[in-house]
Amino acid sequence: MGDFLAELFEQFDEEERARIREAEASAIEKIEQGTTAVNDRRRASGSREDNDWVLQPEHDARADAAGVVFVAYVNALWLKTDAARAESIDDFLATAEKLIAPVLTRYGWEGNGLIDELLGLCQRNATLVPFTQPTNAASTTFSTGDSAADSLQGSDHADGHTEAPDATEQRETRTGESRDTDRSTIYFPPQAILGSPDSWRKSQRRYADLSAWYARQNGRHPTEAKGREELLKDARNWAEGLVREPANDVQDVFELRSRVVKNAYDRFVPTNHQDPNFWHFAEFASALWEEGWPPLEDLAIRAIVASQERAAAAAMAVGGIRAPLTRWAGTEADSSRSKAITQGAVDPLITDAVKDAEIRGARQIEAAEDKRTPSLSGGGLVGAPEDRLSSFMQEHPGTTLADIKYSGNVFTAEFQDWRRGKLKSGSVMSGRIEDVLSGVTPLKKKPRKPRLE
Repeated sequence: MGDFLAELFEQFDEEERARIREAEASAIEKIEQGTTAVNDRRRASGSREDNDWVLQPEHDARADAAGVVFVAYVNALWLKTDAARAESIDDFLATAEKLIAPVLTRYGWEGNGLIDELLGLCQRNATLVPFTQPTNAASTTFSTGDSAADSLQGSDHADGHTEAPDATEQRETRTGESRDTDRSTIYFPPQAILGSPDSWRKSQRRYADLSAWYARQNGRHPTEAKGREELLKDARNWAEGLVREPANDVQDVFELRSRVVKNAYDRFVPTNHQDPNFWHFAEFASALWEEGWPPLEDLAIRAIVASQERAAAAAMAVGGIRAPLTRWAGTEADSSRSKAITQGAVDPLITDAVKDAEIRGARQIEAAEDKRTPSLSGGGLVGAPEDRLSSFMQEHPGTTLADIKYSGNVFTAEFQDWRRGKLKSGSVMSGRIEDVLSGVTPLKKKPRKPRLE
């Protein structure tokens, strides 16, 4: 499947390849941002369990990554399509469908929903584009646009109305056949059949918010419904201030949610159940905390992580912990930390924040130098990636490449890029792999798939 993308890539000119490379770089960045968001959720929740809520940002990021690369390939294919010929458009759409499996295989099948939406939009735009070609034989028309949406607006007639062509006219337009042999028309198809895709999570949030809004309007007088929505808006604006500056004794994002929602409910919602502005608590809590963009939940996570990082910086100053360091376990900082915790100089609740801050700082320095410094002495990382991989597998008989990928939670494409030295040493995925090789992340056997009897 990956070969199909490579074959297509070779067919494009240098400018189109540059756009695809830019999209692929953007995809990697989105995945790394998703991984960072997962780590932030772990820290904000105070748990190491990888439940669906914790992992959701990485799933959404992989969907966004698949979407941006799919759009880049589709737009490159569109530039090679003759929009005036029906068979050329059919070939274009068939090739676009073939892109789905290779793209999702590379970036993750979490993007299946987004890709389906993009393909549907692509099919609609490609089908409508030929109908925008001018049919007036007495004039020469130039039609340009940066996207299919621009070209599908149509042209205004003298009466300000554009009539839809009948079936015969549509067939003649799509196949380029015309009985007016003396017609001189120059037509420029849109340069892009798809625009940049919106964030998958953002679009899903928008649909969910709209559905919730319609449900709240159902059966209510418009004036009453409007009053309740204004109450919710005022409550959200007030609650945002509490979320951005959480109290020092808040342990995690769930405790912050309970406090903020209860305070907002007591402050804004009438106690009389007969009041038109009355809200039931569960409905109010969901609307207040989850709706909007960004939702209060996201703001709360950022605020708690920022608070932890400030506490970590203070702890490093008080406890004499040095940062940044290339690795955590088995270093001088590890000993300093243990000593500081024992002596009561560092709150154990923020040690994870200290660790993350040190590792993040180390990786930023290593990325700037564009190389990872080999420094570990027990299971140390030395030599080229392939050499370290070979040594690790010799030290752990029976270990397979699948076990290493499974332990590091990385995909095959990223693992192969790391082996070839194409993955940046300061990237999150590279760090995951090397954490497995160094022993920071425990090695786990990949479960076998059950056989169908």
